[in-house]
Amino acid sequence: MGRYVNPGNEGFKEILKSNYIDKTELISYVNESIGTTNKLICVSRPRRFGKSFAVQMLTSYYSCGCDSRALFEGLDISFDPSFEEHLNAYHVVRLDMTSVAYHANHGSIPQKAAEFIQEDIREEFPNLSIGTSLESTLAAVVESTGRQFIFVIDEWDAVFRMYKEDTSI
Repeated sequence: MGRYVNPGNEGFKEILKSNYIDKTELISYVNESIGTTNKLICVSRPRRFGKSFAVQMLTSYYSCGCDSRALFEGLDISFDPSFEEHLNAYHVVRLDMTSVAYHANHGSIPQKAAEFIQEDIREEFPNLSIGTSLESTLAAVVESTGRQFIFVIDEWDAVFRMYKEDTSI
């Protein structure tokens, strides 16, 4: 279980211990888009409206790095016909762009994100011969494991907030 690749379900476990309002119908919507031309989804809401909770929920549901069946039993998604098909069936890359931007110069944010992901993949798949680019690394993992990747990006707008005075971005 890595920091960025297949990070597990601990975050969602913590959320469920609070006064959680079931928003797992979002998963049904995402499931419908997998494998279609509509597979790129942006959930844009005002700050403090639960986007990070949704990131934890999506990561827990899709990640093959954990078993989340018990966490979702009884929630809306568990009654959806697509529940079993997609539950813990993918490699998940979860990026918090605030953290990535903090560790990178504004011009090197994509490179820093790629570096973090490749480091995690090297740790998780030590016997896998991976490429030098992120694309070739992801392709090697998919070929080796037969599992596709789902990217879940939190705080995607952090770059704009952190570097709002920089017009070169």
